[in-house]
This record gives sequence, structure tokens and C-alpha cells, in this order.
Amino acid sequence: MSNSLYEAGVIPAVSCRLPTALLTTKSAVGRFAQVMTGCLSAAWRPVLGRVSGETFVPPGVFAVDEGHPTPCGPVEDDDYAFYCGANLGIYFDWEMFAAVDEGDRLDTEIDLMDMVAHEYGHHMQLLSRIDERYELRYDDTTGEARLRLTRRMELQANCFAAAFLGANRRPLKLTGDRLEYLMFAIEAGDDPEAGPADHGSEESNRYWGRAAFKSGSPQSCNTWSAPVDRVK
Repeated sequence: MSNSLYEAGVIPAVSCRLPTALLTTKSAVGRFAQVMTGCLSAAWRPVLGRVSGETFVPPGVFAVDEGHPTPCGPVEDDDYAFYCGANLGIYFDWEMFAAVDEGDRLDTEIDLMDMVAHEYGHHMQLLSRIDERYELRYDDTTGEARLRLTRRMELQANCFAAAFLGANRRPLKLTGDRLEYLMFAIEAGDDPEAGPADHGSEESNRYWGRAAFKSGSPQSCNTWSAPVDRVK
């Protein structure tokens, strides 16, 4: 048994049958997110089981309205999806992932899929105690050093998401246009005009996302030992 998530091997492919209803209502969006979270739990549980001393607990997932209170603060425009470690919950503004009509199906499904997988990556950071080391270092940094630390955390969560999605590309039907749009979503970087550079550039997200999608393993996601130019 390994003592590191980076040595835990390939994420297994699981049986994952996502709902086919168009994501036009809160209930439809919420149901899709719940099933997606179940698929993620089925895949990540045995991976964490290979890491000594860690216990698996599934997260909750909550499709809510803007302004909804959580133990980690309200869901707002500038932070419409996040993982709350205080109660192991994934919260998101459901309207940000709702479809207007059939023409929006591909974009909304893939965006929702990618978001849930990313926030689940933060859950895995908590369960494997990566977040404890992050918190200890965060308090001792400021300015660009703190932003770089946060980018390592966010790039890793995105990398964990890509590893799961790559390992499960068949059950999730990630081919053709769906795969093309997913890679666009995985590789999306910080918008310099929208706020601090805390989630990584397009170049950095592409580097970590592509490697993890190909390997299907968290082994590709050790952003903490990467040089500065890989976490821009």
C-alpha cells in the first residue's frame, strides 16, 4: 500500500450513466450533478483505499440559487461554484449550468461535468490531507508567493478532474465534439481582467490537464514539486 495519492495508480473506469434530461430546471441540473458525483466517488474510493491511513467519505453536492448561504460563505456571482471543506459539500449556482434549449446541451453538460470533477478534486485534496499542508504554507506567504501556492492547489484539482475524465472517457462518452469541448474547458485559464491569477494560465492548465487525461492517474498531478514556470 502506498502512502501518497501520487503513487496510488490509475483511476478505474466505472459504470456511469448520466441523466439524459435537458438541463433546463434546477432539479435536472441537480440530478445530473448528483449522479456525476456518484460516478466520481465510485472511481476515487478505491484510489484512496490504496493510500495508507486515509478514510473515504463521499461529498455532498448542492445545486442552489445565487446568494444561498453555506458554512463557507454565500454562493455569489464571482464564486458560483466551490468546495466547502467545513461540511464536505460541493455548492454551485444551478442557473450558471442551465441550458436554454437543445442547442445548449453539449456545452452545459460538459461544463457541469468538468465543474463537478474539479470541485471533487478539492475533496480528494482534503481526504488525502494535501489541503492541510496547503493551509500551513498559505498563512506564511503573501503577494505573488501566495497566489503561486493557490495556483498549485487549483491546478492540481483541475488535474485530478482531468485524470478521472480521461480514465472514464468511454462511460462518459467523451468523443468527437464532446471531447473537443471538454479539452477546451479543462485548458481554460485565468482571465487577467476578471481578478487575481489564482487558478493558473491556459498554458499551465493545458500542461497538467492533457498529461492527466492521457494517464488517467493522479501520478500526473504533483503540482507541488513542479518548477515555477509550470504553475504560472
